Amino acid sequence: MASAAPIVQQAVARPAAASNLTRRASLNAAQALLDYMARGAPAELEAPPLSKTAQARLDYEKQKSRLQRIAEKVGHKIPYTLALIGTTMVAGSILQYLLSGEGPKELKDYFFPRTGRMTKYGTPERISLPSYMKDIYEYSTQPATTVINKANPIFGIIHAIWANEDFFGDPVRMAGPYVASYDREPYIAAVRAFLERG
Repeated sequence: MASAAPIVQQAVARPAAASNLTRRASLNAAQALLDYMARGAPAELEAPPLSKTAQARLDYEKQKSRLQRIAEKVGHKIPYTLALIGTTMVAGSILQYLLSGEGPKELKDYFFPRTGRMTKYGTPERISLPSYMKDIYEYSTQPATTVINKANPIFGIIHAIWANEDFFGDPVRMAGPYVASYDREPYIAAVRAFLERG
């Protein structure tokens, strides 16, 4: 019986130790949850002392510089932006070489490759790649018009009528050229004949 007693004591002690570990883990998880929830709570006049984990986190946040905080907030966006610019430049230069037989000559050629043809205005015809670079270019060259065009369509329509130019640069109304191009003599003769009858 004496030899069996230590085995029984060990068997009883193991679940007790395991339950203590489980209890400690549950308490730590609850404390972490309370620390997380307390971040958004209003500060009390006499706040209870922080746990070691929360105090260590607070000390770490205090010692960080302002640049480190900014880098943590925007850091994951910088690689995407660089990849967007680089990919667009590579695709634009390849496309321009395939379309016109020439490599890019200016920065604009990387983002808006030339096709090798000319427009009706005498400028090089360009294509726009499906990327955000078109928006960046528009905001940098014509910010007011871009904001109007990206707002409710009614503002774009009003602006097009006021400027007498649509998105493609074509006139919205051409009353003068149309009226001048008609042969008015038959109409004038018809109106005179009507007035003479009256």
